Amino acid sequence: MLPAKVVFAFVFALLILAAPIYAVLHALTFALPLYVLLLSVGIGLLSVGLQADLKLEEAFLVSAIFIGVCCTIAGLAMLVHIVAAIALFTVWGRYQVEL
Repeated sequence: MLPAKVVFAFVFALLILAAPIYAVLHALTFALPLYVLLLSVGIGLLSVGLQADLKLEEAFLVSAIFIGVCCTIAGLAMLVHIVAAIALFTVWGRYQVEL
């Protein structure tokens, strides 16, 4: 049997490796479909605006504002996840050094 300290260190090493992997997987699995959805809704808004007899400039403006604001919010949310993953990596790394 392995000593408890070795098992403990191995488990926390896996946690340290999991943080950046989680950030990359989150970016690939959640963010891309979210951006595609937001762009689709923005293009739909453009179509609705054009059908509602808005001027072309007004329809583009409404669509662009929606896409810009929503993509910015989604990007900030993902940035928070990445920062949290890096913080987790740093905290556990310092904890391991102290052990």
